[in-house]
Amino acid sequence: MGSTKLAGPTEIRFTGWETFVESADAADVGSPVRTAYWFRGQPNASDPLRSSLARLAIRHSLTMAQTLRLERRGLDEFKRHASAMLPAAVIPDEADVIGWWSLMRHYGAPTRYLDWTRSPYVAAYFAVQSDEEHDGAIWRVHWKCVNEHAAQKITKSAKIDPQKNPHAFFFSANPPSILQFITPPRHTERMTAQQTGFSVSPHCLMDHDKIVTEAAAATDRRLPFLKLIVPKDLKREFLRKLRRMNITAHALFPGLDGLGRSVGELIQLGADYEEPE
Repeated sequence: MGSTKLAGPTEIRFTGWETFVESADAADVGSPVRTAYWFRGQPNASDPLRSSLARLAIRHSLTMAQTLRLERRGLDEFKRHASAMLPAAVIPDEADVIGWWSLMRHYGAPTRYLDWTRSPYVAAYFAVQSDEEHDGAIWRVHWKCVNEHAAQKITKSAKIDPQKNPHAFFFSANPPSILQFITPPRHTERMTAQQTGFSVSPHCLMDHDKIVTEAAAATDRRLPFLKLIVPKDLKREFLRKLRRMNITAHALFPGLDGLGRSVGELIQLGADYEEPE
C-alpha cells in the first residue's frame, strides 16, 4: 500500500489591503502574552519554508553528515569570536545551543533556524519589501499545535531527551522529523522590534512546511495551516500602507543600516508619484 500524500497549507489569495486586514483581525485570538498564531513573510510565494542552512546544503548536494559537520564548525567559529565582541549580558552559556543559534541567525550566519513573528503586519512587510517579479506569501501557523505534535512523537519514539541532552538531540545522524517553535532566551533590540520567534528541527535538511503539514493533519482541532498570497501587483500598496503604520526597515532593523533601507523604500514609493518634467 502506498503512502498517502498529505495536503499542504490552505492557500488564500488577497484581493486588496482590506482583505489582509480582515485576515489579520481573524487571527487575533488568545492571550496577547502568548498569541495563538505565528507568521512568516517570504517575498517569493513559491519558496518552501526552508532554513538558510538547508538551502545551502541542498544547493551543494550535501549529505546529512556533511551538513552537520559544517554546522558544528560554524557554531564553534561564531562562539570563538563573538564572545569577544558582544556584551556579556547577551552571551549564552557555553552549552546553550538554542541561544547561540539565535544570535547566529540574528547576525546573518546560516543556521537551521527559520524566523517567525507574532505580528501579521511584520510578516506582511517581509512578504512585500522585495522581489516585485513574484507573488509574496504570509505563512500562518498555530505554533502550539505543532509543538504538541512534536512532544507526542518524542515521547513515543525518541531515544534522546532534548531537555537533558540538546547537543545529542540536534546533532543526531538519524534525527526525528519534528518541529519546535521557540522563543529566543535572550532578545536583541532587533528581535524585540520584529517580535521574533524561531522554528527549528532536529532534522536540519527538512523543509519546515512538510512537518507543519503533518502536525496539522494529525490534530483534531480546526487550526488550519495557511499560506496567504500577496499578489505581486499589490506589493507597492501594501508597503505604502505598512509605512503609515511605521512598519519600515528603520523600525524593524534599528540602526543606520535600517535607516538606509527605509530611505530606499521611501524613494522607491515616491518614484511612483514623480511627475515628468
